[in-house]
Amino acid sequence: MMLCQPLLAADVTFIALHPNPGQHFASLAQTLRDRGLKVDVYASEKALEVLNRYGVEAINFHPTAPLIHTLEPEQQQKLANTIVTKCASSKHIVTDIGEGFFTLLHQALEKEYQGRRWAYYDNPQSYVNSIYSKLAGDIAKTGARFLFANAALEESGVRDEHQLPIPATGIGIGFFPMEDVASLQQAKWEREAILNKLPEDWRKRRLFIYVGAANEEYYQSTFPHIMALLAQTQEALADCLILLQQHPRAQQEGDRDGQLVDANTHLPIKRSPLSTFEGAAISEVMLYSDTTFAMRAELAGISISKIDQSTSPEGLIQALKKNATTPRTAEELVGYRPDWHQRLIDIFTE
Repeated sequence: MMLCQPLLAADVTFIALHPNPGQHFASLAQTLRDRGLKVDVYASEKALEVLNRYGVEAINFHPTAPLIHTLEPEQQQKLANTIVTKCASSKHIVTDIGEGFFTLLHQALEKEYQGRRWAYYDNPQSYVNSIYSKLAGDIAKTGARFLFANAALEESGVRDEHQLPIPATGIGIGFFPMEDVASLQQAKWEREAILNKLPEDWRKRRLFIYVGAANEEYYQSTFPHIMALLAQTQEALADCLILLQQHPRAQQEGDRDGQLVDANTHLPIKRSPLSTFEGAAISEVMLYSDTTFAMRAELAGISISKIDQSTSPEGLIQALKKNATTPRTAEELVGYRPDWHQRLIDIFTE
């Protein structure tokens, strides 16, 4: 659907670019619509693909190439101003956080919009990485309130790129896509069938999945450091194979991590031909640097280990050992609340 003026003023308008907020917004929007609220969803790029997959109607606010973050600042500002005009009559506007464009959008909304503005903090952690956490802090400076997926963050708050508290208020919903946890648990039962999708020589090795990210810190620092670690430990990892599970946006953004893998065929890492769910299900340990998918995996009983630019060669070898930790509940790990539906409705009908 192209960018056009809604016929009736919306109670709530969601705006997203990234797949994880897109998935969350699919459930949140449908819940509110089921209760009779008028909900508009504006999405583009990977968020639009996710919303379409969930059958949630969305307005494509940037239907042409290139990706929004590659546009010139004046082009991004023009697009932000257009969205402000289209959404001006909505009672509430809830945006994605993970793109500099949303800072521009909230700055424009601060000047022209009279309703309530929310920045949807989809990550369950109070500090994510220097990029996401900086964007959260920048948006908070415009006076937007946070809408936290993790209900516990309402009390603990979140931190900026310097890991300092962000002075902004927010409300926690307690939402988490628990259907993904069930899908991962089901995939574990189908492990043998999934393994048969891989080359025979791969199946003879200990298999691990590394779930990649899609931001400049990851492309420039984190992933090159991990490749360097593999070069330093390849003899110790002779019986191991790590499968790179790329972020949905990585290939769109130059395929930098994939190309680095392709250029180093001597290292124990290959591109994954599997879905993230399949890869996690067959992995001895799911490796990650920065992804909310890790929370899904842990809740499904999959061993996880975080590796990043601070990891040493010894730390990488240790990360490949299964964790013997006490399982945490969804409430403890991601701030999930079984009554999230009502908590959501209360926010937008008060």
